[in-house]
Amino acid sequence: MANVLIFNICLVLMLSRVESCFIPKSLYIIVPDTIPAGYTITTVEVANCDTESMHLTLEDQRFTITSNRAIVAVTPVSVAPGGRTFSVWARDNSGLESEMVVHLVHSAIREKKPTGFLKRSKRRSPPPFNILENGKGPFPRNIEKIVSDSEAKHQVYYTITGPGVNQNPLELFSLNPGTGMLMVNGPIDREEFPWFILTIRVFDKLTNMETYLPLDIKVVVDDVNDNAPTFVDQLQFTVPEQSVAGTVVGKVNATDRDLAESLHTKIKYFLTTGLDLFAINSETGVITTATNTLDREAKDKHMVTVLIKDMDGAVNGLSTTGTATITVGDINDNN
Repeated sequence: MANVLIFNICLVLMLSRVESCFIPKSLYIIVPDTIPAGYTITTVEVANCDTESMHLTLEDQRFTITSNRAIVAVTPVSVAPGGRTFSVWARDNSGLESEMVVHLVHSAIREKKPTGFLKRSKRRSPPPFNILENGKGPFPRNIEKIVSDSEAKHQVYYTITGPGVNQNPLELFSLNPGTGMLMVNGPIDREEFPWFILTIRVFDKLTNMETYLPLDIKVVVDDVNDNAPTFVDQLQFTVPEQSVAGTVVGKVNATDRDLAESLHTKIKYFLTTGLDLFAINSETGVITTATNTLDREAKDKHMVTVLIKDMDGAVNGLSTTGTATITVGDINDNN
């Protein structure tokens, strides 16, 4: 009986521990229409969680979570007229997972002003709509409603033309003719198609006459870190023998096909071999000598391994390695 009682007490304590760790179910945050790279959205608040074992993940690769639980934009992100949402999950040693839905809105959304994108009297270009490259299905997937509810009540239908519809790449986008809902029908490679300009037209159902001015909308394909950095030049350098420590050997040049001026293309440089003889500046890729004992007569070539990694060298960055050949040049040091 005593053993059963002890077990029940332990079970209650365990369940209490599991239920006491939580994050908010939802969070509404006012942000700029365009969120710049490096912008901190918010810090995830947790309560009674085992912070040592807790792991936070999010579904939108345009953002990352730092070690102090701050959600930071990795690339510039536009907030569409309808706002933007994504989920954050928290898990600790309890094994249970909690979800928080983050709603990003800007002041224009909170004021609930009708968009009316297609009205003649108030025609204006909406902010770009954003979709994530290499998006996973199921497809088709809704992107945004192009018209306001008031316009959708009229006896009209909508058409769409442009790249991604009736131009290459064909049938990537479609528009519900009755509701004006824009949809994407498959994954997109941002490096091949960084954006699309689509033209929306409105026609009267009875007369088939165009009733509103055409509207061009821009769909921006947001970057994910799907390209590892690559070397630009051959890794071949020459340095005179007996050069003093700190002598420049050469510069490693690298590039990355992902979005420029984002963490996805911020490259760090490392040497993984030859560290007794050479060093590399992690920011610039400049290789220097780490000794003054290079002797061509003893060894005229050194092979060192260079590693380049994006995401500013973070653990989750993509990397590439290459072998640099450093030839030791001769000086007149022998009788």
